[in-house]
Amino acid sequence: MNAINTFLRENWQRFKLSRFGDGTALSSVLLTPGFQASSHIIAFVLTDGQPTAKMVVKLPRIPGDHARLDIEAANLRYLFNLRKSVFPGTPEVLAYDNWHGHKMLVETMVPGSVLRPAAARAQLRFCAANRSRLADGTAHNHQNCHRNAPKMARYGVR
Repeated sequence: MNAINTFLRENWQRFKLSRFGDGTALSSVLLTPGFQASSHIIAFVLTDGQPTAKMVVKLPRIPGDHARLDIEAANLRYLFNLRKSVFPGTPEVLAYDNWHGHKMLVETMVPGSVLRPAAARAQLRFCAANRSRLADGTAHNHQNCHRNAPKMARYGVR
């Protein structure tokens, strides 16, 4: 049994995770990003024998070095509070808590393929240009993707 599964099982009711099953049959796959700037470990959590991850847990590589996770949790909560719901393609923060001296960020899994850096930059420009319309739900990202489909296809985004 690993620490992430134990953390989730011990806090299943408190974090209100019943929509993911009863928490008895958890498994997780750990990923340590290979790029140098990565400061955390990622666990993809599978529940109740399902073949795809439903949650992601992030924790610092070095105990106590959680500044980036603090920022990520705050930003995701801020986005959620703008609309009182999750933006499409954005994970929901399920919990951000200490467990035996380690901060762990629990988020919903966002399905899809890996977003390449160049495509992410293109979407960032769209979001920056339309931030007030995104907040009230009148801007739709799919319109930008449709208009920029040839450019986005070069970056592997469909």
